[in-house]
Amino acid sequence: RDYVLTDSNYHDAKIDSVDSGFEKYFSKSQVLITQGFIGRSITGKDTVLGYDGSDESAARFAIALSKNNEVEVSFFKDVLGVYNGNPKKDKNLTVYPTLTPGGYNLLVNETGTYVVRPDSIIDLAQANIKAIIRSYLNLSHPGTLIAA
Repeated sequence: RDYVLTDSNYHDAKIDSVDSGFEKYFSKSQVLITQGFIGRSITGKDTVLGYDGSDESAARFAIALSKNNEVEVSFFKDVLGVYNGNPKKDKNLTVYPTLTPGGYNLLVNETGTYVVRPDSIIDLAQANIKAIIRSYLNLSHPGTLIAA
């Protein structure tokens, strides 16, 4: 919360900026694991990001880090990757091994469902950062790579 600066909307905060000072945590490791749904308003009050705020903050952390580092983002979810539909409604779907950001957004528009917030994928694509959507339930599955 010290590095995610938000507006003052306590339960549905929007990220204003990410303080690049958190880069110091990479001096001993190249991997950062953190919660991503909390922040702090400019006035110092704790805030909670809105729905799927962890996706948004992961993208914003990656973008901030990409200025001085090569970065990719792994999103760990309860599904194997991106499917050609909603796997909770249809068990006979296919997981895409790769998608472009545009293909991901087209799929979201066609199916009405998503695994990672579409705006987070767009933000990462604009910064030329790869996103991998994987399952924390099956770590051996490669998931879906989203890259231009």
